[in-house]
Amino acid sequence: MVRTLAGKHPLYYEAILQLRDVLPAVEQFVFESLRKTGVPITRIKKIKKGIDIYLADKKIAQSVGKQLQERFGGEYKVSMSIFGKKDGKTLYRITILFRGLPFQKGQQVLYKGESYIILMLGKDILLQQEGTG
Repeated sequence: MVRTLAGKHPLYYEAILQLRDVLPAVEQFVFESLRKTGVPITRIKKIKKGIDIYLADKKIAQSVGKQLQERFGGEYKVSMSIFGKKDGKTLYRITILFRGLPFQKGQQVLYKGESYIILMLGKDILLQQEGTG
């Protein structure tokens, strides 16, 4: 179930998705994923090395962050901060940081003086030595 902003302040948010040092393809993937889910984006803040996207649903924000890490590789961190209390329960806002890598799948890289092709990016990076396979 997607959250709506009915009865809430227009700038209400539960999560911030921070994109840092990412390629345009990553931003496009994020906005397309968010459009498909229908989650309200309450604010977009452009900063020097990326953008902050304020979202009204923290579960969807976490899901998109995990998809980014699996699909594009890179740094993925989640932090929480206390927002308040409601009915005796502590409410949290989350911040998800995704920092892109300076290389892509299929690209040639040098590692320890040898040439490799990047086969897979995710939590781990899989390389194939160019000369020997």
